[in-house]
Amino acid sequence: MPESDRLLVTDNLPFLAVYTDPDRIVRFANETAAAWLVTPVQDLIGRKLGEFHLPETFDTLLACIERAFTGEIVHIEEHLSYPDGETRDVSITFAPHIENGAVIGCFGMALDVSEQKALASQLQQAQKMEAIGQLTGGIAHDFNNLLAIIQGNLALLDRALPDGSELSQFVTPARNAVRRGASLTHRLLAFARRQNLILAPHDAASLVGDMVEFMRPGIGEDIEISVAAAPDLWRCTVDAAQLEQALLNLANNARDAMESGGRIEITLANAPRLPDDLVGEVETGDTRTDDQDFVRLSVGDDGGGISEDMGERIFEPFFTTKPAGKGSGLGLSMVYGFVKQSGGHITVRSAPGAGTRVDLFLPRHLEDGTNGA
Repeated sequence: MPESDRLLVTDNLPFLAVYTDPDRIVRFANETAAAWLVTPVQDLIGRKLGEFHLPETFDTLLACIERAFTGEIVHIEEHLSYPDGETRDVSITFAPHIENGAVIGCFGMALDVSEQKALASQLQQAQKMEAIGQLTGGIAHDFNNLLAIIQGNLALLDRALPDGSELSQFVTPARNAVRRGASLTHRLLAFARRQNLILAPHDAASLVGDMVEFMRPGIGEDIEISVAAAPDLWRCTVDAAQLEQALLNLANNARDAMESGGRIEITLANAPRLPDDLVGEVETGDTRTDDQDFVRLSVGDDGGGISEDMGERIFEPFFTTKPAGKGSGLGLSMVYGFVKQSGGHITVRSAPGAGTRVDLFLPRHLEDGTNGA
């Protein structure tokens, strides 16, 4: 193969390729290597490896290169920083170049697997949430059956007691507890996506506006609530009561995140297709197509925010970032279940000190236009 053709192939490979001699001097590098290391190919050739690797990455790689020069093929996966300012999950292979039984060089190849790792993480999270949902749904159904028996016997007991009986004072709290238990099972079923939704076309701006007026007194005078909706907002297909409950949960979470007051911003906008960071997401049982349209409902606050590790668990039932006794951990799990059962999507963007924003992507009502048009 002519040299020009060989370089054309190697320079268009989607991975970094470098060849070093026994003195650890670079004798070949492709254009991907030049881009990652922010150094022209001609400036890489003839230089020692350590001259252009960041210190925190080179120590790890040097040990692998030394093993390769003993004749071993070394494969590692690392999360590394590169001079181009990017951090990448990379799959790296170091292979010895052997001639006449002697190692005369080392081939180094690094493939960016960040996207694959992200998809694998999403799949793992989706499978975990699906398993939790199945367990939660089963428990909720069984618990609801027990509540029905208790409720029935309390009703019989209440009728059997004579008017004015002192025992009646014990029946009323018990029946109230049953009602609270029934509310709990409903929230669990919402997370498990097993409650019956009444899906219909709705003007989300109208629903949100009415709900904000209802919940404004409970949010507190030291917290401002603003609502902004696109003037040409599409209708969406949702269960109105569940959407209102979801908004209430999100507003309460925002309020609790701003103990000294602040601002809750609620916005509604059309979302033709999903944003780039959601396209291709893996979700167990997901029926989304990439050309579907949505109405995006966003609830943001300027509270303290949450850390990334806690953010990965916020949809799990009974997990809460609030102090003990301040939250049940079911609010966001209910919202998650409602959105997913509605055929939508939910994202949370947050960082310590930077507030939190929750985006609900609700399916556009099909008769308002052809999705994907």
